[in-house]
Amino acid sequence: MSAKTSDVGRRLVLTYEKDLWSRLPRSQRGVRVFEYQRRALALFVAWLRARGVELHQAWPEDLLEYRGAIRGTARTRLRRFEAVRRIYRFLYCNQHLRHDPSAVVDLPPRAKALKNPRRQSER
Repeated sequence: MSAKTSDVGRRLVLTYEKDLWSRLPRSQRGVRVFEYQRRALALFVAWLRARGVELHQAWPEDLLEYRGAIRGTARTRLRRFEAVRRIYRFLYCNQHLRHDPSAVVDLPPRAKALKNPRRQSER
């Protein structure tokens, strides 16, 4: 991995973070959302780099593998992968990337809601 390649990925991440920060409200919730997105993105970039792939070099197969590697609750897996899809959608729509590898990858399955065990007569 060359320094130039690493710089390109870092620049793309900073571009996304600046845009995200400019769109979020300056409330406690907005700051929490921003920090969560940053952490989720940092985990993804670290995972890619461990495999010798940069953010702008990833393919759908890489994202499928990452989707399976995410640990945590169903909600955590969904939120982390949504963060990955969001950056790729942003980079593609703003012409920083020629393709969006996340466009063809489905989200992780959602947790199924538990049915209310109470019967109609108990209500």
